[in-house]
Amino acid sequence: MAASSNDNKSPRANTRDIIKANNDLAAKLALLEALLLEHATKEGADSAREALPEIFSFAYDYFAAEDYKMRLLGATGNLREALDAHTEDHADMMARLRESLDLPVAERQMQSVASIIRRWRCEHLPNHDNWLFQNVAK
Repeated sequence: MAASSNDNKSPRANTRDIIKANNDLAAKLALLEALLLEHATKEGADSAREALPEIFSFAYDYFAAEDYKMRLLGATGNLREALDAHTEDHADMMARLRESLDLPVAERQMQSVASIIRRWRCEHLPNHDNWLFQNVAK
């Protein structure tokens, strides 16, 4: 029986695909962050405020799907601890997003959400996601 094209993919190739997808996400998050900061003025914040529930929903769905995939790995030991820290970081970012939605001033909301997006892009993706995917594929 011939091997399927998926059987020929090494874990390393799959890891490269995942890291590329994370880099693509990081680029989109950078754009979102810039747009939020651009609209964090008195004039633009009120209209941009309408997008915040969609950003919240996207982050919630993205983190939930990622956490589910990670749980399927059935990791133990140090990797399990890293996965738990990864899930806790998702929960912390979601809590901060929830708090941002409750801020009374639209400009402060935009700045707060932009800060969380920056953390997701600059800290979470390289220090949690990429590290986990590189180590799971070993």
